Amino acid sequence: MTISAPFKLGLAAFATAGLLDVLQLFALNSSAPAPVGVILLAAGLGLLSMIGAAVAWSGSRAGLLTAVAARVVATALGLPAFGLGAPLWVCVIIALSIVLSVVGLFLTAGTLRRRSVQAARS
Repeated sequence: MTISAPFKLGLAAFATAGLLDVLQLFALNSSAPAPVGVILLAAGLGLLSMIGAAVAWSGSRAGLLTAVAARVVATALGLPAFGLGAPLWVCVIIALSIVLSVVGLFLTAGTLRRRSVQAARS
């Protein structure tokens, strides 16, 4: 797996989005918190994103796939917050996390596709 500057930037975006998901643990102290299970799952996916990005930084395809999967699930998990009246700061964190996830997917997608094409040719 090639480690280019855009690829590293995509991994950094995944790790930053994961950190933002972990920061959602502070929502447990808010006046109208989301269900505890949702917050813990989001934080766990954030941690998984950070670990996957760190492992992918050394060239591991499994780490990249882990980070991508965690970001996709975390993004889907965060979307309902916008319609359910979450506090503004939580919506801002989730929106930033979603934007970073999309940027990370865009910057790492070439590596994911390249590997798939090489496997198909073998």
